[in-house]
Order: sequence, then C-alpha cells, then structure tokens
Amino acid sequence: MVTSRELRHQIQTGATADTLYQVALREGMRTLRQNGIDKVLAGHTTIEEVRATSNV
Repeated sequence: MVTSRELRHQIQTGATADTLYQVALREGMRTLRQNGIDKVLAGHTTIEEVRATSNV
C-alpha cells in the first residue's frame, strides 16, 4: 500500500494511533480481521483461525 499525503502528514505531525487508523480505513485499508472474514467466506480458512490470529 502506498502511503497517501494525508496519512504521511498525520504521521509527521504526531497524530494518535486512533487518528492514523481512522485515516487509513477511510482510504481503503482493510484490517486483518476483515481480510480473514473474506477468506472464510471464500472457503480458504475457518472462523476459528481468523479469531486466533486477529486479537478477538
């Protein structure tokens, strides 16, 4: 993923982790859990595996 100007600016100005997370989500970032759920729906893994690896 390429870092956008907005995200880079937030990093350089000392934004909080929550702000960085919100900006990244708004710009299309997907969380590990979101990606895992897609893989469950596609039949590539199980919900148990996703839960075990995504801090649930």
